[in-house]
Amino acid sequence: MDAIALHAAGFTNVVASLGTAFTEEQGTLLRRSASRVLLNFDSDEAGQRAARLALSIADRTGLDVAVVKVEGAKDPDELLREPGGKAQYQVALDQARSVGDFLLDAAVVGRDMNSVTDRRAFVQEMMESVDDMQDSLLRTQLLTQIARRVNVREEEVLAIYRKGRTHTEQPAVADPWRLPRKSLGHSRIPTGGSLQSMRSVLEQEVVHGLIHNLDRLSELSPLLDGLSLQDEACQEILSVLRRETSGEAALVPSLVAQLGPEAAALVGRWSLEEHQLSYQGVKDAASRLRSGSSAVTPEDGSIAHERGE
Repeated sequence: MDAIALHAAGFTNVVASLGTAFTEEQGTLLRRSASRVLLNFDSDEAGQRAARLALSIADRTGLDVAVVKVEGAKDPDELLREPGGKAQYQVALDQARSVGDFLLDAAVVGRDMNSVTDRRAFVQEMMESVDDMQDSLLRTQLLTQIARRVNVREEEVLAIYRKGRTHTEQPAVADPWRLPRKSLGHSRIPTGGSLQSMRSVLEQEVVHGLIHNLDRLSELSPLLDGLSLQDEACQEILSVLRRETSGEAALVPSLVAQLGPEAAALVGRWSLEEHQLSYQGVKDAASRLRSGSSAVTPEDGSIAHERGE
């Protein structure tokens, strides 16, 4: 109802997460349509908890987010029913709070910042928030803001953070959405190294290109027949793509559902990459692999990304 009310009021770039369950899949879908997203959950305690969880998910999916705070109402639908509600909501959008400000304000609630005990509890809670962040720039900015809130030097806050990580850091749990992004633009392909490493890059180029040409998968099918890849994750993806060529147009979510964690992570990440390997580029790269040629250089125009190159 909030989304419907906002559309009726003229705020048409709005979607609903359906309840408070904002998911990583939703974050991935949003990332394809917008680089910046304003989160507006209910102003009650449950809504604010949902907002904090959504911030963590947004961080993992690479979204630039801010949080909208609705004053004088529980949610947008309620606000828009009030006289002047539309103008008030626009002000709320314009004043959307950054991730850091939202987390800091939430951690201050119910605490006396003049009390040493409460300040210590505030810092501890914020350190947990910082530790959950994958974006290194956001972590740095938040540590600076923490120092200002408790009126201590940044170096002291940073020392506390590093000490905490030393004591609590444990082996990372396998999480496909936390794997590092892989930049596969041909301008970044190494000019040196073994033939095996060069072939690995070329294999990833082919599969990455297929992910961005799913609508033409049936046309590329002949090139996939008999093609064997050394990279296990790429080979797994390729095997699924071969099956998809006989059915309806493949979609990224359906591919991910059929893959193991590592291969699913690659498909999810590659589907969000800004650069794309052209249809002809996929054909050329696949032909190179079939012929056993692993030589790829930035000067080779056969692999061209669709960015006007």
